[in-house]
Amino acid sequence: MSEFCLCRRLLLIQMSRLWKAAECPVGNYKSDRGNASCQKCPPNSEATRSGSLHCTCRPGYFRAENESADRPCTQSPNHPSRLHVADIDQSSVTLEWDEPSSLGGRTEIWYEWECSRGDCSVVVAIPADKKLLSRTVRLMGLKPDTEYSFNIFAKNSVSKYTETPAYRVIDVRTPPLTRYVVSGLRVESEQRDGITLAWLSPSVAQRMKYEIEIKPKTGKSVVAVTENNYHTSLNMNPSVPYRFRVRVYVSGWGEWSDPLWYQLGRGIVQEQHGPGAVPFGALPGWVVLMTMVLFVLVLAFLFVLCRRKTHNRKQMSDLDVLDTYKQDTMTPDYISGNRQFTDAFRPVKRVFPVNAPLIPSYGGSSSSQPPPYYGSGGAPSAFKPYVDPTTYEDPNQALVEFTFDIDPAAVFITEVIGGGEFGDVCKGGLKRNMIGGGIANSIFDNEVDVVAIKTLKPGSTSKAKADFLLEASIMGQFAHQNVIRLIGVVTRSEPVMIVTEFMSNGSLDFLLRSKDARGEEIGWPRIVEMLRGIAAGMKYLTDKGYVHRDLAARNVLVDSELNCKIADFGLSRGVDDSAEQEYTTNGGKIPVRWTSPEAITHRKFTAASDVWSFGVLVWETCSFGERPYWDWTNQKVISEVMLGYRLPAPMDCPLALHRLMLWCWRLDRHERPTFAQVLAILEKYARNPELIHVDSSTLIAGRNGSSVAK
Repeated sequence: MSEFCLCRRLLLIQMSRLWKAAECPVGNYKSDRGNASCQKCPPNSEATRSGSLHCTCRPGYFRAENESADRPCTQSPNHPSRLHVADIDQSSVTLEWDEPSSLGGRTEIWYEWECSRGDCSVVVAIPADKKLLSRTVRLMGLKPDTEYSFNIFAKNSVSKYTETPAYRVIDVRTPPLTRYVVSGLRVESEQRDGITLAWLSPSVAQRMKYEIEIKPKTGKSVVAVTENNYHTSLNMNPSVPYRFRVRVYVSGWGEWSDPLWYQLGRGIVQEQHGPGAVPFGALPGWVVLMTMVLFVLVLAFLFVLCRRKTHNRKQMSDLDVLDTYKQDTMTPDYISGNRQFTDAFRPVKRVFPVNAPLIPSYGGSSSSQPPPYYGSGGAPSAFKPYVDPTTYEDPNQALVEFTFDIDPAAVFITEVIGGGEFGDVCKGGLKRNMIGGGIANSIFDNEVDVVAIKTLKPGSTSKAKADFLLEASIMGQFAHQNVIRLIGVVTRSEPVMIVTEFMSNGSLDFLLRSKDARGEEIGWPRIVEMLRGIAAGMKYLTDKGYVHRDLAARNVLVDSELNCKIADFGLSRGVDDSAEQEYTTNGGKIPVRWTSPEAITHRKFTAASDVWSFGVLVWETCSFGERPYWDWTNQKVISEVMLGYRLPAPMDCPLALHRLMLWCWRLDRHERPTFAQVLAILEKYARNPELIHVDSSTLIAGRNGSSVAK
């Protein structure tokens, strides 16, 4: 028995010695007992005793939640740097700052704001996220001539373990209101679901903008901004009175105008308070009676107008059937199949909308379904030839038939990216869940599509508006992957807009020049594929019976994947900023450098003249955006082309592509290829890129080293 106890004691002593030998020294650890090797403590952590199973963070350092013991300990970031006011007015301030000098050893960082002085209860932020990932915030709802203090915090995943996260404080004082006040606020007109307000502008020689506050009697107010002295407010509830106020910005915001209360169907109303008050908005009986009489008369007028609607559109005559698309100078070379039309002078029962035998309606009014892009529909089931909207006696009928009217509240502008003859070209968003027709559902909630928006200058004439919307009536008839897609129009508020898909790379000529300036190359196979897409789009337009008349690299848009789409279908175009961009004749303006000789001399635009323009577009693409005919005058371009001069091959241009250009530039338009032939050639080159470098004997040397078409 004594021997057993002695052995047990010796065994325990031996095991204790082995364990002490396996213990990790100070500053090291191992996560379990045994013969595993010791590890050095991670940065900013320590093991103050030997045999530690983990290392603890040093004071002021922490591990984030769910981080293991082998992770280093980190700190909260320092305070933001260079906090300053980027912009301020009477009701808002924009703050900006730089990244902290130290991120505490972590990669993630976000910012939070806090109002610590002033009337903070009504201050709201844009963006409204609690965690700001950008280093800027706009704080709104401020009062004029008032002092505020704002704290900007820098935080990361361990900031919650610190007692006081690092922050910067900035004190601001909003400027006082200016002396400029809007007067004469009035209701200019009433629509079915809204009104148009107008007011008198202050007499000051400065550019002004206005804020319009729209507040229902029960509900939150909405503020709209405009540079016009009028504004249309839609989607009003006829059972609720609204309060309208306007203020002007002239080197600062002025005071709000006297409020105007208005209720649809009742007119201007006055809110009364206290016991025994007359019901809100009560009007004299004779006013109510006159309003009802006028309302009945308007209904009767609309009823008669609807009955006559089917006779409001121009009907096709026998001559139109023979030459459907001949509109002055627009004469396609080929007709897309045989078509039969109902005798315009014989009463018929119409199943489709008016003029349905010519083309069934696939657009619609504001109550119609959205375009296929927003629903389950696809391309039209049957081929629909192009119809010139100018043949309609009432252009609005073409707009209703071929476009979708978008709710103004569903569209917003984020930035101006260009300008045109009619107004600005903008980048914006379209709220898909607000598209009408029952297509949107819960999966579209808060979903926004990036779109391009063309706006009409406020105060434009009726003719300018008609010309502006004419392009939409044209675009609405096209559905092809290489033609820019019309999403819809906004006509129920100012400014009038045309909404299309957004092309992130802009115009083709801009893209080519930008890449050339940066030294970025586009391989010839990629260029051939881009040209193939343009040719496919032009074949589609030609088959529809449409003559573009202004095909050029500036009128082709490119998306993020370098897919090209044909754009600019307006028939009324202004002069480009570049010198002598267009040659003016009695019939209008012609882009001389892209236009065929017969179109210049005889004003005869055909599919063959579009083929000539396509050849110039190919030259632009192969030269990476160089100007055709360089700095020649328009008169010299015309005379030299008539004498047989043709643009030489750009530097390093494959021979096959220049051969295609020369074919497109044959003087006799009947000898030029059709777009079907052009597309077939480019598809062959796209499948076999080596073919574009094959030599050809079809060209002969011309003067000045250029080439002359046979």
